[in-house]
Amino acid sequence: FNTEQYVCYPKQLSATEAKEQQELKTLLRWHRLMDEVQNSEGDLQVLRPNKEKTGKVNESGSSVVKHGLNAEKIFMQVHYLKGYFLLQTFTEKIGEAAYFAFLRKYVQAFHGQLILSQVYLCTFSW
Repeated sequence: FNTEQYVCYPKQLSATEAKEQQELKTLLRWHRLMDEVQNSEGDLQVLRPNKEKTGKVNESGSSVVKHGLNAEKIFMQVHYLKGYFLLQTFTEKIGEAAYFAFLRKYVQAFHGQLILSQVYLCTFSW
């Protein structure tokens, strides 16, 4: 019995193949997002960045997010998919190198912390 035959090797894709594969993954994620939005309640489809003040930071620096454990959302991927497209838009807007430089600084500043989306957007300098 030879275990060598089960070893996996990373694909060495050309730039064109990598771009095509990324576009295909993006298209699949878009279709999944549209399906989930179509099959979810209206109030779960809307971002409310400042309307309901769903998040706040107290004096000790800890964050509280109201309605964070909505039982109807536990199996949904909408928030992850929307996040994916938001980050993809940022990357397209400023370029991959600039975005990853920002991301590196962001992780160094906020590693291990929960932050509000408003804080994230404020740290992003165009």
